[in-house]
Amino acid sequence: MTFAELREVASRGMSIQSHGHSHRDFTRMTTVEVREELSKSKSILEDKIGKPVTEICYPYGRFNSDIEEIARELGYTRGWSLNPAHARNDAFTRGRWCVYSYDSPLSVRMKLGRGPFSRIEAIKQGITNNLSRGERFAFWTD
Repeated sequence: MTFAELREVASRGMSIQSHGHSHRDFTRMTTVEVREELSKSKSILEDKIGKPVTEICYPYGRFNSDIEEIARELGYTRGWSLNPAHARNDAFTRGRWCVYSYDSPLSVRMKLGRGPFSRIEAIKQGITNNLSRGERFAFWTD
């Protein structure tokens, strides 16, 4: 999406938040690099969208306590990982489900449900995330 399109959906109530600047795996970076990724992403989005950016969805869902601390220091109030098990009420980082291009309406319903099918979807998401190895790069353009 372009920044104009992002501004449009933001004006209609959609929350636009950070996913890092270059979609690199934060756990494979130095703390200086993580700080730069989080700071740059937040700054660009806030400038281009005109709204506060307070949440980070960690690329590949990977994070650690040092990354959470840097995010807090930069003004983020919530982090999101790919692991739904991180959904603790008192945690800075919470889990989320991914919806991939190969998901069907049924698989999305199974993800959101409880029971064995939800577990199958969690395994599928884990395999997809692990196969990515955090090496795909995507850069913004205006």
